[in-house]
Amino acid sequence: MIKSFILLIFFNLFLFANVSITAPENFTDGDAIYFSIEATGEDIVFPKIEKIESYLVEKAGESNSYSNINGTINSKKLRRFRFFANKTVKIPPFKILIDNQEYYTEQKTVRKEKAQKTKNEYLDLEISLSNQSLYVGEQTILTMRFKYKQGLKIANTSMYKPDFENFWYERLDAKQPFEKDGFIVQELKYLLFPQKSGKLKINPLRIDASIVDVASNDFFSFQRATKTIKLYSNELSLDIKALPKGVTLIGDFELNVNTDKKKINVGEAISLKIDIQGQGNIEDIEDIKVAIDKTTIYENKPQIKGELKDEKYSGSYSKSFSLLPTQSIEIPSISLRYFDKKLNKVITKSSEKIKIEVIGSVQPTPKLQKDEHIIQKEKVIVHSNMYDKGVYFILGCVVTLLIIGLFYYVINKSDSKEETPLVKKVQKASSKDELLKLLLAFINKDENLDKIIYQLEKNNNLDLKTIKKELVILLKDFK
Repeated sequence: MIKSFILLIFFNLFLFANVSITAPENFTDGDAIYFSIEATGEDIVFPKIEKIESYLVEKAGESNSYSNINGTINSKKLRRFRFFANKTVKIPPFKILIDNQEYYTEQKTVRKEKAQKTKNEYLDLEISLSNQSLYVGEQTILTMRFKYKQGLKIANTSMYKPDFENFWYERLDAKQPFEKDGFIVQELKYLLFPQKSGKLKINPLRIDASIVDVASNDFFSFQRATKTIKLYSNELSLDIKALPKGVTLIGDFELNVNTDKKKINVGEAISLKIDIQGQGNIEDIEDIKVAIDKTTIYENKPQIKGELKDEKYSGSYSKSFSLLPTQSIEIPSISLRYFDKKLNKVITKSSEKIKIEVIGSVQPTPKLQKDEHIIQKEKVIVHSNMYDKGVYFILGCVVTLLIIGLFYYVINKSDSKEETPLVKKVQKASSKDELLKLLLAFINKDENLDKIIYQLEKNNNLDLKTIKKELVILLKDFK
């Protein structure tokens, strides 16, 4: 047993005798993990390392050295690698061929450590929020403040891109650096909107500052050496409250709905415009739709604009519709619901219904309701005899023959593709208004025809000849 144990130890020493691996014990998020493998021998073959777990590995350099001991030439080769990970990772054993013998590196575990705020008497990085008591969709401004001691030589700074998880954010314009309490201060601000409720965190931000090393004052060098200091900010915790059920907006908004006309002739179009203005998460307004019976509706994409004014995010939502009704209509009320934090309640703002009178349209006849207690159905008793039956039979045969003849006449007529009176009138029309008068009676009969009517109504620069050609092709088979 003891002999076997000794052999096992000797075997392991043999395996690792001519190879070694160097790797860090821990890393912080965003840092590259560097490791190196060194091997000694006459003939050395390194493995091809492309991945560690799911992370891509890339080469980071190499070096070679040689020695001659008693006539035996040995080489020492070192290969450096690096990769990025977002959790604790294990670097597995790698097989190295040395003089046709297999050797294995040790397994290394590199643990991810939580970034801690950097403490440095010459440099500092801090983040803060303008408001930490927030609802979902409510704005806050994050200020990142980087400062360094006056007189300190900063060669360069590089900031790691922040990852504001569960926040919609936008970087604001940077301000000029200023002096305060013996430090040079540089501020950078972000506009943040939380997208979910619950306890959220903003992880420490990071800046790498390259500092000129005054001690390395080389007389023969034009440049002084620099050293890089990794600076981490503090962490922020927030408790985000949910909005009331069915509400996605928070702030204070105004709603305005209007039309350019309230009385039109049949065939004319109406412009409907919806405007919303106010402070809050205006980008979260859902697309507003309008549905009206007996009306062809064309809509534009909404125009949404937002900007920061006096530390408050405000903006506007605007959407236009073009309505082409065939009879008098009523535009329904448009509603907007949002949560007012100051009043601590949901506000609903609604527009008035808008009645549009269409002159010259055929209005539907109202259905008369019969009072069963007053109006009674009359019973009609029809007496028939054989003579009447014979007459009805003969008339039925005649009518059937007439229908068959008419059917073949219509088929032959359609095959001839003669121009209809409407087509002839369209060809003779000399103006846009004359064409519109001819086509008004056919609104909502055909989708392509509706589009041409809409173009004639809205565009005064149309080529009349081209439009007439399109209409002739469309109306030849139109019924």
